[in-house]
Amino acid sequence: VPSKFMKNLVNQINSGKDVTVIPYGMDTDKYRYIPEEKEKTFLIVSRLETRKRYDIFLRAISRVETENYNLLEGYKIVIVGDGTEMNQLQIYAINLKTKVTFLGWIDNRSAQMRELFEKAAVFVYPSTKDNFPVALMEAMSAGLAVITTKNTGCEEVVGSSGILVRPGSEEDMYKAIIN
Repeated sequence: VPSKFMKNLVNQINSGKDVTVIPYGMDTDKYRYIPEEKEKTFLIVSRLETRKRYDIFLRAISRVETENYNLLEGYKIVIVGDGTEMNQLQIYAINLKTKVTFLGWIDNRSAQMRELFEKAAVFVYPSTKDNFPVALMEAMSAGLAVITTKNTGCEEVVGSSGILVRPGSEEDMYKAIIN
């Protein structure tokens, strides 16, 4: 399995089985870190499913806008992906002052995806139950600041290189954004 998180899940079902952790790899040359090309962009690249908890991120953005709007001046949010939560997230986004763009699914091998990773400043991945998301490795490879969740496979990917929030915590997400 690719993470200790997944190993623990497998052991809950099949205790006593020998399970080895072999993390996923990625092409580290796929994305480049070009500091002068970075823009004030929060990037999300994911299936838009309930367990991903992008609603928490958008609600935290709303709170930042209400309490500290100047912090988000010039920022935009770009969401790549589709899934069952797309419509609900679009409803949340309607009320935000920060511009939110939904791009739908994009092939992760495309020049467009490369440009999105290379130009964004912050990658957000607040999943409550993820194994070992390659998207986090890609974001770090492209030099993005990362906000993701503790106690999941996400934490194993970023270690101390990202901002870790409690899964489902709007308060933690708010603090991550303003800091």
